Amino acid sequence: MSIKIVVINQPIQNRGDQAAHKAFIELLKSQKFDITVIFFGKKDFYSSFFENIEGVKYLCVKGMIGENTLRFFLKSKFPKINLDTWMLPGLRIVSRIMRKADAIICAPGGVCMGAYQNWEHVWNLELALMSNKKVAIWGRSIGPFYNYTKTDEDFTRRSKSILRQVGFLSLRDWKSQKLAKELGCNHVAMIDSAFALMPKQSIPEELRYLETTDYVVFVPNKLYSWHPYYKNILPDKFDDLYVEILNFFIKSGKKVVMLPQLFDCGTDGDIFYFKQLREKALSSNNVIVIEEKYDCDIQQSIIKRSKMVIGARYHSIIFAINNMVPFVCLSYEHKMRETLQLLNLSDYSIDLDDIITNSNIVIVLDIINNILDNENAVHEILIDKNDMARSIVVNAFKELCDYIVS
Repeated sequence: MSIKIVVINQPIQNRGDQAAHKAFIELLKSQKFDITVIFFGKKDFYSSFFENIEGVKYLCVKGMIGENTLRFFLKSKFPKINLDTWMLPGLRIVSRIMRKADAIICAPGGVCMGAYQNWEHVWNLELALMSNKKVAIWGRSIGPFYNYTKTDEDFTRRSKSILRQVGFLSLRDWKSQKLAKELGCNHVAMIDSAFALMPKQSIPEELRYLETTDYVVFVPNKLYSWHPYYKNILPDKFDDLYVEILNFFIKSGKKVVMLPQLFDCGTDGDIFYFKQLREKALSSNNVIVIEEKYDCDIQQSIIKRSKMVIGARYHSIIFAINNMVPFVCLSYEHKMRETLQLLNLSDYSIDLDDIITNSNIVIVLDIINNILDNENAVHEILIDKNDMARSIVVNAFKELCDYIVS
């Protein structure tokens, strides 16, 4: 009888998270586990995320607890209630699935337990712990934890309690690992799960013209519209920086390909922002905005054929390293900086906050020029780092398997 694995808290609507998910699922499938991934909402909404993944049950659950109610319980002492008595059918379904599992694994992803303060993420982990099954957190970033307000204190208290209770904790960047050590949490050093899978997807027919095009890949990030660190910074600060980078390549005669990481987000998606930036550039004809419908494997195939990547999104940099393509990381939080530190690639990272605050575009262009001048040497370095990253993931997965089957 195969071991039953339930995966929770999978981030969606992001091609980078899709890549991490696919790589993790392939690792689980290699062990012949019985895998169920729980989503919440309508199945059609998530279909573009898990399409073309076979051998896995994807369960989209409706009728889960509302945001305000779950906050109430998490801010309280959250008594060990019998979830089968609840009137919410979705909550009962999830509880029963968890209790039938051999292990419950929190999917790879970002800092939901930290700066983003995702209460649903914490709630699902609380349910997992209440099931009295083995609970693991796989390849996450955590922190920072704040205590400015009562809500901050409640979220921090719950998060730290969970981190100390889970049976297996793996963290994907150095700062998260350092924080876990300070909290007294046993943990396994990880790196992003996407490194475990090298996709071999061919470029679709309608994009084949890229194979004869001299291009770089650029992935900006509209941070001022969503990120708590940057919400008070004027939009023009970011837009001007991104347009300067576009113009730099246009002047050098290269095409710029922009790859939207977010999808199915309406006007909040990357593609709308990229098209706005394209119209501000010196020549919109030199800027190619790829449609958001193409999955993470196709995006990596596009990156593999590029001269270099300039990325202000985390997984655009992971994709570059995974395909051994020179890059410049415009780092906006610790998950980017510290991942590169783990691989001794900090020389290719620039703190975006410093650039924006000091309007110092020159340092970005200097690094880009230096990498273009030494493209072959950088490529050789990345071959070694790619092997190193993949080994980190594989070794951590072996420890996860030992925990599950013990």
